[in-house]
Parts: sequence; structure tokens; C-alpha cells
Amino acid sequence: MIHALFFLLLAQPATGQNAAPDKTAEIAVNGKTAPPSASVALQRTPADAEAVSVSLSTEAVRQKILSEKIVRGIHLTCWGAGSVKRRRAILDKIKGSVINTVVVAVKEVNGKVYLPGIEKAASLNSYEAAIPDPEEMVADFKAAGIYTVARIVAFKDTIAPKARKDLAVLTPEGDLWRSYNGSTWADPYNREVWNYNLEVAVRAAKAGFDEIQFDYI
Repeated sequence: MIHALFFLLLAQPATGQNAAPDKTAEIAVNGKTAPPSASVALQRTPADAEAVSVSLSTEAVRQKILSEKIVRGIHLTCWGAGSVKRRRAILDKIKGSVINTVVVAVKEVNGKVYLPGIEKAASLNSYEAAIPDPEEMVADFKAAGIYTVARIVAFKDTIAPKARKDLAVLTPEGDLWRSYNGSTWADPYNREVWNYNLEVAVRAAKAGFDEIQFDYI
């Protein structure tokens, strides 16, 4: 479907003496050959070898999109999702509603990490026990038919840069770089920072989250 939409959005028929197509190919989407009225021409110059014309069923694309699950989600703080009492209250409120997804913050913009068992978080003193039992939390959401997403703030961080200056975005003078509101950032080119975020992601996956969302990249 992605390729089909790419063709629809970006393909522009070439013009000029060297643009005549010399070969036509039809693509069947969902088992149906596209009608001529929905064709999109993809043409190349002789330097690009042969020209190709692709026929595509727009109705098949439409049906494919409609068949995908519609996500209607809400964002939850670590404290709201991690507390058994609060989590049950949240589940009671969304029961019978259109909500089918929750996004839970497991690493926030302040640099705090809320999942246990992450070595780098322990060494940086960034762990806070807001989600003491992530497996139980995810299981509760899944039992209610809720799709779970773990949100990881990747590089905005007020803890790691101060604990380890070598992990920070720095000014030319070697000081911590700060945004307009004073926030610090971890260095997005530093592979140790990458591995830190991946360690959080792996822990979230092991807890059973359906999806990982990397934010502030």
C-alpha cells in the first residue's frame, strides 16, 4: 500500500522527445487488476533505461486503508498507568468508549526512566519507581482489549547531560547547551545515548508493550 500511495502522490508523467514509454506493466492490488482509468505513468529518460507505466486500482487502495484498525488512543502518565488503583479507574472510564489504545510514558522529557531493571538508568540515577510492575500493567490493559504503546523521549534529557557531560549536547565553549527554557539535551550522535534508549525499549518490549514510540528525536 505504501508503494501504491507513493506512486499516486509523486509520479509525474515526463514530457519531451525522450519520454515515450516503451514498456507497460500492470500491478494487481488485493488480487484485482487495476482499471485503465486509475493508471499512473512512471516514465524515465533513456539514461534511466526503460520507461514503466504502472496501473493501480484506487478503490483497492481505499479498501485496504479502510480495513486497517483505527487507532483511538490517549496518553497516560507513568503514575496514572503504573498505579493499580489509578489504572483500574482509567480502565473503568474508557470501558465501552471508542478508546482502544494507550500511550504510556516510560522515559520522559525530564530524563526520568520509569521501568525497573535498566542498568544505565541506575548508573545515571534517572530511575523512578512509577511503574513498579510493568508486566502486570501491560497485562491489565491487554485483558481489556487495549493496544499498548511505550513512549520513550530519546534525546531531551535533564539528567544524563548533567551526570555525564560527555553524553550532552555542548556549546562551542564546552558548556551544556540549553534551549530557550533552559532544557538540556543528550547528544544524538553519541552511540552510548542510542544504547541507553534501546535498553529502555528492550525492557518495554519484554514487558509486553505492542509498540515502541521514540519521541523527541
